[in-house]
Amino acid sequence: MSALALKLIAITTMTADHFGAVIWHIQWLRDAATLMRAVGRVAFPLFCFLIVQGVIYTHKREKYLARLAIFAVISILPFGIFLPIVMGVGGFFYTGMHNVLFTLLGGAAAACAYDAIRERLSPVPGVLIGLLPAVGFGVLVHFMNSDFGEYGLGVALIFVIYLTQKRFPKGNLRHLVVLPILVWAGVFYFGSMTLTIFAAVPALFISIYNGKQGNARASQKLKIWFYIYYPAHLLVLSGLVYFMTIRVFNSL
Repeated sequence: MSALALKLIAITTMTADHFGAVIWHIQWLRDAATLMRAVGRVAFPLFCFLIVQGVIYTHKREKYLARLAIFAVISILPFGIFLPIVMGVGGFFYTGMHNVLFTLLGGAAAACAYDAIRERLSPVPGVLIGLLPAVGFGVLVHFMNSDFGEYGLGVALIFVIYLTQKRFPKGNLRHLVVLPILVWAGVFYFGSMTLTIFAAVPALFISIYNGKQGNARASQKLKIWFYIYYPAHLLVLSGLVYFMTIRVFNSL
């Protein structure tokens, strides 16, 4: 399975999750919404793994981090518009939570900072001090209330995947990269067996990842589209809900 395939699976399951969140408040669609939200648990671990691949293989880490930061900021408005719909609260814009791109950015920045520190210091102090940015970014996204950023677990997942992949890049031991995902799924969804099971599914996809980009031409064409899709699909879903709400109100 290529990186392109993983991206398409991640985007599809994320969309299912968000659509399920939109229809959750419709009682007769509650079962379908529950299934969609459960399927959506597949998305975040896959995005974390793909972020690690981006950090490892990009030629210009500064541009990679800048691109994540730009789209995280761009997504503030769409996410803030989308949240009141999901949470079932009044108002047009919610400011109490931030989008998942900030969590992904925190994990990527932690990995990059770790390497930068390791290059400048001897092994033992380099490792110890290199862990500090991961802690710092984890605390930051937690207090930002970034999606999947609770207690820094999202940043920790990305960082541990990165360390595991660096330590075991090839051979059979490369499959150890799925262990952080299984542990994260158990911790993050403790007490919810259905969601825990679905959150562990990405481990299966990652275990058959072939380390290749996939169709080079398609990957290049879709590169920016993958970033644009996140804020765009939030706006589309929000617009659909508001349109349907107006139609229902006018029909009364």
